[in-house]
Amino acid sequence: MKPSTLLLYTLALLTLGLRPARAAIVVVAPTPTTAGSLLITQDIVIPVTVSGPAQLLVFDNWVPTSDGGVHTSALGASVQYTIDGGSSQTATNATLTDNAVTPFFDVTANDGYFTFPTSFSVTIGNVVTFTAGTYPLAATSFFNPQATQTFTGNVFLANNFSARLSNNIAVPEPTTAALCGLGLLLAGAVRRPRRAGGGRS
Repeated sequence: MKPSTLLLYTLALLTLGLRPARAAIVVVAPTPTTAGSLLITQDIVIPVTVSGPAQLLVFDNWVPTSDGGVHTSALGASVQYTIDGGSSQTATNATLTDNAVTPFFDVTANDGYFTFPTSFSVTIGNVVTFTAGTYPLAATSFFNPQATQTFTGNVFLANNFSARLSNNIAVPEPTTAALCGLGLLLAGAVRRPRRAGGGRS
């Protein structure tokens, strides 16, 4: 195997090794007698497109059908987030709602969402990062069982009136594709064209 070919294979393997774990939101819905859990496997990074008081982190269309009632479960851990990479902020006493009942501004009947008791101000261009972590969910009656899943759809930030403050952000986020592209660029840079009329080396 030529040294240049070996180097190409090595770069490809390194690129695969650098790919981050696929982000996901893994949910076990609570029941009347058992606690549930919500695991965010990778930080969720949300660029803000509308200024306002942020109070909801919305999981877009995360259940196939609304169950006809709004049920919430208290989070057993504080939600950590940063704005523009600054110091870590803590949202205590947040709740998770299983689904909406009727559409209200940008939240539809199939959406679930975190609600933060106290809103925090964001402006256009801010980047809000929600830290990966595990959040226990208190036992709750009638919580929509369809919420039990590995959610890899879209999330967005909204204000206390359910109006959107960001575009949809895909979970997983498109960082893996960017790294693959970087690997291909590096591989292409290593390949050197043969000189015309040159002998075999």
